[in-house]
Amino acid sequence: MNVLFQKRGFNSQKFTIIDDHIQIEIKTLSKKTKYTVKLERLGFEIQYHATNTFLKKLAIIGCSIGIIALTILVIIAPKEIEFEMLFIFYVAALGIIIGSILKQYNDDIYLVGTTNVIFYRNKPTEKEVLAFIDEVIKATKTFLKSKYTDFDEATTTQEFYNCLNWLYEKEIITRDEYIDYKASFDLQKLL
Repeated sequence: MNVLFQKRGFNSQKFTIIDDHIQIEIKTLSKKTKYTVKLERLGFEIQYHATNTFLKKLAIIGCSIGIIALTILVIIAPKEIEFEMLFIFYVAALGIIIGSILKQYNDDIYLVGTTNVIFYRNKPTEKEVLAFIDEVIKATKTFLKSKYTDFDEATTTQEFYNCLNWLYEKEIITRDEYIDYKASFDLQKLL
């Protein structure tokens, strides 16, 4: 799975892993954005960010109860309430309910690095999103391993060892790989 398509409300986003970068396409009601992020700018840490929806639920329930209560009051005592005030309350309450329903709340997963990439947490499912993020992390590690373990005769020992140390510290290569790359480099330098 090198592509992930997500849709939330009127917004959609598409992620595509291509060679040394990830292509991101975002569409909203008002704009379309398409850009790429180099894999080396991505990190390996995952963070969850979500907006508390308690106030949304409270607004919908409160306004619904208000509309029902006011309607019952109008039926029981129609002369006690002015039509203009009733109309203003209904319009305001329905506006709050519709606005609360249409409001996009964040429930996202961030892939944190030099450049953060934001995924909708459960679109299509959290399991699929996390599987795609794992693919992005694997592609990033493979790219970085390939880039920083490649050497030629111009590569100094100190440069190569610094790259290996960085790869090992970032857990891109294992201890055994570290030893193998170092031995291979030292052998190549001797020849």
